[in-house]
Amino acid sequence: MLAAYADRLLDMDRPADVLTLLGGKSEADIIILRQVNAAKRQGGPRLAGLEAILDERFAASKATGVRVHLRKEAGCRLEVKDDKRQALQLAQDN
Repeated sequence: MLAAYADRLLDMDRPADVLTLLGGKSEADIIILRQVNAAKRQGGPRLAGLEAILDERFAASKATGVRVHLRKEAGCRLEVKDDKRQALQLAQDN
């Protein structure tokens, strides 16, 4: 439910509200992805730390061979890192 509301706020170009809404909530990758997207749109120092958390989670998933979040990772590569090639590869692997 929080992720859906965060998506709506992002659609309304309200990244600061997303960061306030989701601040301190990092238990789910989907929440961190919304925080990363909001931090990218807003700019500032929070982006690097949030990206690092998400990258660690994606790397852990890859290391265990459990790749259930390829769609989310592809979205992150495209929207946040602007890596179209890697995003396409992940989407195809999904």
